[in-house]
Amino acid sequence: MADPRRLDRDAVDPSVQADTSGPWRHRGPHSRIIMGGRVRAHDSVLRRFGVRALARAIAFVAAGSLLIGVPVAVAPAALAADPAGAAGNPAPLGPPTNLAVTSGNGSVTITFVAPTTDDSTPITNYEYSLNAGEWKAFDPAVTGTSVTITGLANGTTYSIQLRALTAAGTGQASETISAKPVAPRPPAPVIFRLGDQVVTKYVKVKPGVTLKVSNVPAGGRVEVVGEKDPSIVIPTRPTSKASIWTTDPLRPAVSLSARVYDASGTLIDRVRFATERAENTFTAGVFPSNSQESYGIGVPLVITFDRVITNKAAVEQALVVTSDKELGEAGWFWAEPNKIVFRPRTYWPGHATITVTGDLTGVEGAAGWWGPKIERTFKTGSAISLDVNLRKHVMEYSVNGKVEKTFLISGGKTDWETPSGMMLITTHESPRRLVNPGDPDDPDSEKWDVKVDYAMRTTQDGVFIHSAPWNYSLGYANTSHGCINMSTSDAAWIFNNTDFATPVSVKGSKPRVSTKEYLSGYWNYTWQEWKRGSALFRSR
Repeated sequence: MADPRRLDRDAVDPSVQADTSGPWRHRGPHSRIIMGGRVRAHDSVLRRFGVRALARAIAFVAAGSLLIGVPVAVAPAALAADPAGAAGNPAPLGPPTNLAVTSGNGSVTITFVAPTTDDSTPITNYEYSLNAGEWKAFDPAVTGTSVTITGLANGTTYSIQLRALTAAGTGQASETISAKPVAPRPPAPVIFRLGDQVVTKYVKVKPGVTLKVSNVPAGGRVEVVGEKDPSIVIPTRPTSKASIWTTDPLRPAVSLSARVYDASGTLIDRVRFATERAENTFTAGVFPSNSQESYGIGVPLVITFDRVITNKAAVEQALVVTSDKELGEAGWFWAEPNKIVFRPRTYWPGHATITVTGDLTGVEGAAGWWGPKIERTFKTGSAISLDVNLRKHVMEYSVNGKVEKTFLISGGKTDWETPSGMMLITTHESPRRLVNPGDPDDPDSEKWDVKVDYAMRTTQDGVFIHSAPWNYSLGYANTSHGCINMSTSDAAWIFNNTDFATPVSVKGSKPRVSTKEYLSGYWNYTWQEWKRGSALFRSR
């Protein structure tokens, strides 16, 4: 056997002939071809001599070629079997991996992990192949890790491969992934329900039912407006299930149109319906009336209904108070189940025009009972207020918060103390007879029957501001039976320079004005107590 480390004549076929004008060709038993300066060896030669022997053979041929003038270039590919010979070659670009597909309408979107590249040869685009067909580059180019292939047939399964592109060429193809585009499911038809009734055409229903609209498209909306009067708008809102919208109970005696729009604003469905007239209605009385020219700045706004209101929040929300002067903080308070009161935190502004309005015809204040329309306007006079200090025995008369006059007074004595708190002047009487018959079972009880020139009632249990020419303790001591005593001239001045509902603030005694006191009682709640009396405050 020949020494594999030695190349002798048997190792090279003598039939190989040099041809300087073109490739050398040989059809010998070893099928070695030297073409264009490259050497390809049949596997049998490698098996017989090994890689090192082949290298020596190539070197021998190269040396011989130099003698006969035939250049032989040994390409790196000729040494591919030698690991050392391939050490300088860059690794080929790998395939995209971890492919995941999402089917769309006539399209598929594929996410993947990009092959690793160096900064000198970044990925410039990707190509895809459908069903092992030709490769197509994405236009515009994609360099991210998500691609979308469009123009596909819904319901058809595709075998898809991806590969990356760089300036140096194409990378390896990815594994094959299957995808089937799907047509979008047709939208469910819109369903209109009035109460328990599914509505597809015009219908008339009792008031108080709610409209529910199902299968509203994502991003869409529902409108309910007057069919004949577009100014009538019924509020709608989505429920916890986004595709279902609803309304509040529908008002009586209206013709309405419910319309459903998709996210683009296109009308996709509608239905017309009407509500019947209300069988039962409640009434409302409003104070103050508009028969008087003006009122004091302490007058409360009171609305009294002829029945108990159970849907207080809806009624309160429908009531609107406006003023041509700044009100500051103000609000409603449910004083009784059928009575609601509005006042500012302090007083109304002077010389203001105040209006209350409320369309309760669409409000079911109690089950089966619908309200009236309310509108009332009243005015305030000058911003006059009285401040009584029982310890100092004085009364201050203020306009717009500025003290203009001070008067000497005498309040209630021990066991007859004038209560502290807010009062309102509710009558102006001249003259006025003041009577207390005393206790018939107690002959020692105090009693009186006097006529005074000027009297102004401040509480319903008998506290007046009045003239008392017999009281010589004005400005010094409290000696009355609970009234606020003044000289005749001072009482006359107050009588002529105050209004109905002029506020009277009293301090300096332990008894308090009751919150149940007529009109003035509403001013004896703290502001926090007043706010908590709102049905809307409780609903929050």
